[in-house]
Amino acid sequence: MRPCSPRISPSKSPTSRPSAGATTVEVKSSHVPMMSRPSKVAALIDRAIVGTH
Repeated sequence: MRPCSPRISPSKSPTSRPSAGATTVEVKSSHVPMMSRPSKVAALIDRAIVGTH
């Protein structure tokens, strides 16, 4: 088995957002928000698409 790829610790994630220029949205959901809150995920994707044009 190959080792898991490195992940960003949730505690470090908020501090890395500004340096990455990232926009984040927190959604109460299961560990798979695309399944439990698809409209919220779709709205974020739509915002990203509009922001690139």
